[in-house]
This record gives sequence, C-alpha cells and structure tokens, in this order.
Amino acid sequence: MAPQTESPTLVAHGASRLTEVDIDAYNCELSDQEGFVGDRASGRAFRAILEAGREQLRTLDKDPIGDVPSSDISKKRLDRLLMEGEPEAAGLVLGTIEEFAQEFAEVIRSFLKLPAWKGTERIVIGGGLRASRIGELAIGRTAILLKATKHDVELAPIRHDPDEAGLIGGIHLAPAWMFAGHDGVLAVDIGGANIRAGIVELNARKADDLSKSKVIESQLWRHADDGPDPIASREAASVARGCLIRRWHTPRETAP
Repeated sequence: MAPQTESPTLVAHGASRLTEVDIDAYNCELSDQEGFVGDRASGRAFRAILEAGREQLRTLDKDPIGDVPSSDISKKRLDRLLMEGEPEAAGLVLGTIEEFAQEFAEVIRSFLKLPAWKGTERIVIGGGLRASRIGELAIGRTAILLKATKHDVELAPIRHDPDEAGLIGGIHLAPAWMFAGHDGVLAVDIGGANIRAGIVELNARKADDLSKSKVIESQLWRHADDGPDPIASREAASVARGCLIRRWHTPRETAP
C-alpha cells in the first residue's frame, strides 16, 4: 500500500483510495494444484509439517515430543522445546521452522510475481504464529532465504497483539472523516481459524491519524474447532457481536 497524496471526498464500500493509503491489491486468492498458495504459510501448515516429522520418527524410534497431537501443542511449549528441550525434540522443532520457512519464502515469491505486488519493499507478517519465538525465527529465516534469491524485501512482524491487530487495522480501511464525532467502533476480524470481535477505542484526540487506537474489549471464537457449518458460524458470530454491543450500552459502564 502506497501513501496517498490526496484525500478522497467520497468513498464507496471497498474503495481502494483511503485517507492514509492507496490499496493496490487485497485477498489475492492465488492457487495451484494443491489449493490456495497462501495456506502453505499458515499456523496450520506449520503444525502439519511438525506432525509429518514426528510421524516419520515414530516409524523408527520414540517420538521425542511425546504423545500430544501437534495441533494441541501450545506455541509456548514449542518455544520451550526449542530453547530448553532435549536435543532431538529441539532439532525436530528447528527442522520444522526450516521447512516452514522454505514454504513461506516460496509463497512470497509467488505473490511478488503478481503485477500489483511489483516493487513491494516491505511485508508485515501477522497471525498467531507470529506471537512466539518460533514464529519470529521462521520470519527471520524466510527473510534470509528471500535475500539469497535476490528478493530485496523486508519482512516485519506486526507490532500489535495478533488477536488485536486485525481489529485495529480495520479502522484504517475507512476514511478518517467517517469516525468524526465517535469515540470507538465495533470491529470484526474473520480469519481462517478464528473470528474476533472487539471494541476499538479511537483516541483521535491523541492522534488524528488514529495511530493511538487500542482494543479495550474483545471476544474470540475459534470456529475451526466447531466444524464447517456456515449457519452455526454465522449465528455464533452474531451472538458474539450482540454481547459486545449490549456491554457497550450497559448504563453502569462508560463508553470510551
């Protein structure tokens, strides 16, 4: 996204010209014979690589991580295994980081071939995996792999908590004048595994570019654990939003 020189006077839903940026492209659903290319650089992809490595070891010897399914191992435990675990367990996690970084680098190279991505200088990485040491190492290794193939692009982790970044970022996808006279907004971030809903306090008096915005309350629903029922997903999301709206209007609480 490039800095915008002129602010638009009118805006349509999904406009590409906003107060702070011009949007060149979004939601690029690049796919190949295996599915969406971007899915190869997700948290689920990382755990699939880890599980494949563990399965290979089980056919030869004892799994150094134990019997817990890879999908149930927390990021904190993976960090501990890498930094403090037995050598084989740490080596397994390290190998997973390397293989994931190779996939991630290839995903980025694929996107950089798109016309809208031409000249990209920096990519900001979000997602739940980013909130861990293993995620940071994967990002760093991916950056090295890209430089090794002459792709001069910076990779930077998001500054905000991964569960809040999408909610805060959403307010920058609308022109600032739409928020005039308002102290906060109700934002929803729908991801591949989670739906997050929260109240974002704008703090426009502290920074008119909304850079001081923060999430003051939020709820997270991990819909990936509840199966692919779209009707149930919509109903649960509506309940989550309704609860937040009711809390916003509770007389005993002060709206931001």
